[in-house]
Amino acid sequence: MNQHDIIEFYLDLVRRAQERGIRCAITSGMACVAFEVAESTKDCDLLCDHEMADKFIALLTESPLGNAPCQYRGNISPPLDARMIATPQPLTAVQQERIREFREDHLRRAFGDEIARVSKLPLMERYRYVAWMIYNGRKHGVKHTREPRGVTE
Repeated sequence: MNQHDIIEFYLDLVRRAQERGIRCAITSGMACVAFEVAESTKDCDLLCDHEMADKFIALLTESPLGNAPCQYRGNISPPLDARMIATPQPLTAVQQERIREFREDHLRRAFGDEIARVSKLPLMERYRYVAWMIYNGRKHGVKHTREPRGVTE
């Protein structure tokens, strides 16, 4: 199965989820591929409304990717178990710091040092930075004509 087939599989998965009323969206590397910011990725990260987790997991189990089953990897993904969602546990300071480290490492690997640096700025400074990037991109002929793919309202 080639990269195009995998992208189309996930776009179709999101479309079918939307048809069932499941709010979800493609994120991370696959979103970058769909918006043509990146050429390839090794996986697909999907966000789902926690109230619809059971429906989304059911959709995954009935959606094979070629001959391989498609399934939720609870051992390495955020918990979608109803018990965890109903009674979330507060994160310790150590866990919060570890999450910040993972986030920065991910941003650095996926998008480079500059985006990792910008993600630490206060919110209004990030908005100004993004506006500046858009302004300069358009000033230098970068077109923003693609419609979002795999995003729900």
